[in-house]
Amino acid sequence: MTFIKICGITCVRDALLACEYGADAVGVIVNTPSLRRVSTAQAEKIFNSLPSRVKKVLVNYETNEESLLETALLLQPDFIQTPHAGLKQFNTMRVLTRFTDLMKRSDELFLLDLKNHGGVVHRLEFCSEVCQAKEKIILAGGLTPQNVEKAIQETKPFGVDVC
Repeated sequence: MTFIKICGITCVRDALLACEYGADAVGVIVNTPSLRRVSTAQAEKIFNSLPSRVKKVLVNYETNEESLLETALLLQPDFIQTPHAGLKQFNTMRVLTRFTDLMKRSDELFLLDLKNHGGVVHRLEFCSEVCQAKEKIILAGGLTPQNVEKAIQETKPFGVDVC
């Protein structure tokens, strides 16, 4: 079974709907420039509404480690999604910025976001190679209802991340 993360959740109603439809994880964007960014208070409400089986993912590109730690301690996510090293106290869902980043760490989930690189649908061969090199790859970027099934079949990732 493919792990499914729904990202960019902005309200409790949408979070619960994602859970109802089988999401394994829900991502909220905090302290990061995005149209789907929410306040820390709203993120807390969303996380508190989730059933225990659903992983809470704090999406945060904050470069100030002290600020990130403060937010993470308040929200208590299961994962922090970041392109940075993350925090030792929390599991990291690392956004890959270079293929070489993949081989450096084995204890993290890696999010392969190809939105800025032509989208997953145009890079399935590359994605497949990455997924074969590491078991903990989550595909993201450019996934739509029209192409997500093909992307899963051709790349066999650990999971997918859709908004």
